Amino acid sequence: MTIPVVHVTAAARRAIETAAEASGERALRIAISDAFDHELRFDARGEGDVAIEIGPVAILLDPASAARAEGLTLDFVEREGDAGFVVDNPNVPKVLPISATELKALADSGRPFVLVDVREPH
Repeated sequence: MTIPVVHVTAAARRAIETAAEASGERALRIAISDAFDHELRFDARGEGDVAIEIGPVAILLDPASAARAEGLTLDFVEREGDAGFVVDNPNVPKVLPISATELKALADSGRPFVLVDVREPH
């Protein structure tokens, strides 16, 4: 398995190291679902995990998450009394509106495409 490039800002690294020290854990798991929901938690290494060392703490990714993590940036932001991690994943599929005319032109072009209906049910 190829190890993805994951960027961790200095602020995120400090926050991870502080939390790891307080919890006694040394590995932060980033789980990325097939819907590109991101979950962060301290966890033990599992079989098949990809580990990215960032100083005293490792970032762990299961194989499916590793495949979705290439280019991911993890930041920690504090503003107006709130603080938290911000995940920027360039692999999140883009949802773009398309008109019936544009859809017909795309279908007529013969190029492959994926159409997903993301409208809310009424």
